[in-house]
Parts: sequence; C-alpha cells; structure tokens
Amino acid sequence: MSGPALSPDRALSPADPDNLVRDVRDLQRRVAELERRQGVALEKVAVEASAPAAASASVAEAVAPGNALPVVGRALLGIAGGYVLRALTESGTVSHAAGVTLGLAYAAAWLVFAARTPLAAKFAGAIAALTAMAIVAPLLWEATARLGAISTTTSAVALAGYAVMGAALARWRGVRPVAAIACAGAALTAMALLLTTHDVLPYALTLLLIAGVSEAEACRDVELPSRWVAAICADCAAALLAWLVARPGGVPEGYVATPRTPALMTVIALGVIYAASAVVRSLVRRREFEISEVMQTAVAALIAIGGAAGLVAGNGTARGPLGGCAIAGGAACYVAAFRLVSPDNKFNFRVWATYGLMLILYGTFLPLPRATSWMLWCACAVACCWAAAGARKPTLALHGAAFLVCAAAASGGAGDAFSELFGAGPDAYPWRVAAVLLGAALLAEAAVAGALQGDVSQLRRKVASLALSAVFVSTLAGVAVRALVTLWRRLGPGGAVPVHTLATISLAVLCALTAWTAARWGRKELAWLAYAGMFAGAWKVVGRDLPNERSLMLVVSLLFYGGALMFVPRALQKGRRERAPASS
Repeated sequence: MSGPALSPDRALSPADPDNLVRDVRDLQRRVAELERRQGVALEKVAVEASAPAAASASVAEAVAPGNALPVVGRALLGIAGGYVLRALTESGTVSHAAGVTLGLAYAAAWLVFAARTPLAAKFAGAIAALTAMAIVAPLLWEATARLGAISTTTSAVALAGYAVMGAALARWRGVRPVAAIACAGAALTAMALLLTTHDVLPYALTLLLIAGVSEAEACRDVELPSRWVAAICADCAAALLAWLVARPGGVPEGYVATPRTPALMTVIALGVIYAASAVVRSLVRRREFEISEVMQTAVAALIAIGGAAGLVAGNGTARGPLGGCAIAGGAACYVAAFRLVSPDNKFNFRVWATYGLMLILYGTFLPLPRATSWMLWCACAVACCWAAAGARKPTLALHGAAFLVCAAAASGGAGDAFSELFGAGPDAYPWRVAAVLLGAALLAEAAVAGALQGDVSQLRRKVASLALSAVFVSTLAGVAVRALVTLWRRLGPGGAVPVHTLATISLAVLCALTAWTAARWGRKELAWLAYAGMFAGAWKVVGRDLPNERSLMLVVSLLFYGGALMFVPRALQKGRRERAPASS
C-alpha cells in the first residue's frame, strides 16, 4: 500500500524554524492517515479470515460429543412432556379428544422447532424431529388401537397431515432430515396400525399419500431416504387390500369390510403415482432410471394390474375398459421409448419398451378369450420383429420372442409338442394351432436373422433368435411325431404304435437339421439349440424308450440317436473350420 509522499519543494530546512514546524505537523498527519488505512485493511482481513473459522467452530460445536448430551437431554424433556399429557388424560383431567389434540399440537411444535434449527446443527434438528415422532407414534397407537378414543380414519388423517407438514417444513427451510423422519415415521406407524386394527383402506390411502409426497420430492431432485420406506409400505398395503377384497370367501373375519370400488381405485392409484414419477424424472427432467426406480415402478404396476384383475374378475363389463387402458398405456410406453427418450440413453429406451410389453400383454389377455389372445400375440410377435429390423432395435426382437413364447404357452401348442415328444399326445392334435405358431415363428425369425446384423447388439439378437427357433423347432417336432404316428397307423403292420421310438426319430432328425443349419449359416444360437435337443434326447431315451419299447424299436431309437450324436458335433466343427479362413 502506497501513501502520500513529500514534494521536493517542501524539503526540511533547519534554517527556517517555521517551515520546520509546519513540515513536522504535515508529516504527523500523513503518518496518522497511513496508520488509519493500514488498520482498516488489517481489520477486513481479520474478519474474512475469522468467518470460516467461526462457521467451522459452530459446526464442530454442533456435532461435538460434549454438546450432543444437552441435545439428547432436551429431547428427553420433550418426551416427558408428552407423558405428562398422557397422565392428565388417563386421570380424567382432560378428555381423550382434548388429550389427543394437545398431544398432536405438542408434536407439531417439536416438528416446527426441528425445522427452525440452524442448518449447521443437523444433529440437533434430527433429534428434534425424532422427538416429535416419539410423541406422535405412541399417542396415535394408544388412542386408536388400545383406547379406541379416535377412529382409524382420524388417526390415518393425522398421520397423513404429520407427513405432509414435515415435507412442507423441509421444503421451506431446506432441511431434508425433517421430511425423511416425518415421512418414514408416519409410514411405519400407519403400517403398524393397519396390521393391528385390520382396517386396511384408510391407512392404505395414507401410505399412498406419503408415497406421493416422497415421489414429488424426488421429481424435484430431492432424494429423501424415506422414499423407499414409503414405497415398500404402500406396495404391501395395496397388495393386501386387493387380496382381501378379491378373495373368493370375502374379507376374513376380524377385518373391516371394504367395497370393491374404493379398493380398485386404491390399487390403480399406486400404479399411477409411480408411473407419473417415472414420466417426470426420465422424460421431463431427462434423468436416467435407477435400478431401484425400475424395480419399484414394475412392482407397483404388477400390483395395480394384478389387483385390478382380481377385483374385476367377476365383472365382464369392466374387463374390457381395463384391458383397453392397459393397451393404451403400453402403446404410450412404446411411443415414449421411440420418440421421447434421447437416442443416447439406451437404458431408458429399454425400460420404457419393457413397460410397453408388460402392459400390452396384460391388456390383450384380460378382456379377450384365450383363443383370441394367443393369435393376437403371434401377430404382435411378427410386428415387433419386423419393427426391430426396420428400426435396428434388437430390444424389440426380444419383445417379439416374448410375445411368441407367451402365445405358444397360452395356445397349448408348447404343451402339446412336449406331450408328443415325451408322452402320449392328445387324441385330436391341434393342427391349426401348430400351423399358426410355425408361420409366426418363421416370419419373425426371417426378420431377426436377415436384418439385425452388423452394428446392433448381437447378444440380444441371438437370444431373440434362440427363443423364436426353439418355438419353431419344438412345434415342428410335435407335428413330425403326430405325422409319423398317423402314417404308422395307416401303413404300419398294426399292433401297438411305437410312439416313443417315432418321437426319438423325429427329435434326432430335427437336431441334425438344426446343427446343419447352424453350420451352414454360422448361427451360433442354433448350435445351442441343437445341443439342448441332444441332451433332451438322452433323457428321453433313458427315461422313456428303454422302459417302454420292444427290442427292435429300441435298436432303432439307439441307432437314430447315436447317429445324431455323431453328426451334430462334426457338422458344427466343419462349419467353424469353413468360416475360419473367411474371418481371418
């Protein structure tokens, strides 16, 4: 820092006493000005240096073990105040209603005190919030479950208000622990009262409200630790409510009866809450899904779907609109996956597409008879696979494979093929079902095998191709066995039909053809299928052919199966050798 300097024309002159006195005074004034400026600068530096130190000291003071004891002591005094109110209520000094009201107000005061605690004193704020929870939970428990002083609806509303108040105070003051403790404590208390009082509906609604509050905070990027406590409790409450109301024998004895319509609205609300949260977080705020969010949204959707299906099981009129809503939701999920999700966010794309698959499967299964739903699934399988080829999205190929596997299971084609191969088949073989499954599998596999090559995920393509080929080969095996059995009955020597030997012949020939196809076109997934068929053939020969076939037919079975054992690995090895020079 530079100060004023003496001018050359004002140099000190001992010969002039007046000038000397004047110069000394001027020098004193300038020195005083320099000292004043230096003092201000030093004071400013000291203040700036002491501010962080003071803040650190306050934080250290707030969390120091010695200072934690007064905080805990104050909390114990607060809990003691709650017991004073309890004693006054039990002695009859105040009525039960007045005692409960005073207790809730006293707990609310502690919650406000926790929110107003300085942000640096997090420990003190958390202890104050826990004190409020230690007052509310026993108060409502005794007033509702033990004394019956208030109704279950009143206690459920009080818990909901307590959780909302905690979240509002936390948003106002920016103290997350207060909201987390209030929401988690209210959710656990509501779940305990639900199981004790056997009145499910009011506490289920309270838990849904707490879950909604937690998800609303999460949509603001405020992740409360109580979010998953509220989610688990809400899931359990909604699932229990749906099971109790939908069970064939009615609500068990001891539980409060609940109409079907409020129960249906409750389970649907669970799915809506977490679906809305998923939309806001992943599509509006462009955040990537977390695994826990994916699982919770799927669980909530399954509870909503399964609960709604059980609650409307006897109402044919309601099944149609419910299925239509599910199909519309599934289509919306596919639109979100293809149009709204960022192309770089592959995980969000797969999640939304999988949600679409789940909803469309449910929406087509619920209102339609099985004879119609499985044919629609075959059409969906073909459409998904060709859409996957056009958009180069192998995830859709997996969805197509899932549709076809579900169609094979729902139509009975998979079971019929298994029966033909490993046991006695049905008297009237479903040729039409087999023809539709074969055609759908062939069209879907043509799309997956011919178009999904190059830069797309080969693992997902191979898994989809494996599932489609498995449906095709197993169905074709059942058809081949039934055709050989029919020919034997018409052209054979008569007598008992060697069903097991004919099934082994069909399986061995199909395994050999599958291995040859895998070797010819380099399809590794078909090689896996061929080996799986050979393992199944080994179990069949040992478990079915040896105990049931006569000597000559058993020899035929062993010849065909042994020949397939020799052919399959040689064909696959030859194919690998032929492709090795091309790849090198």
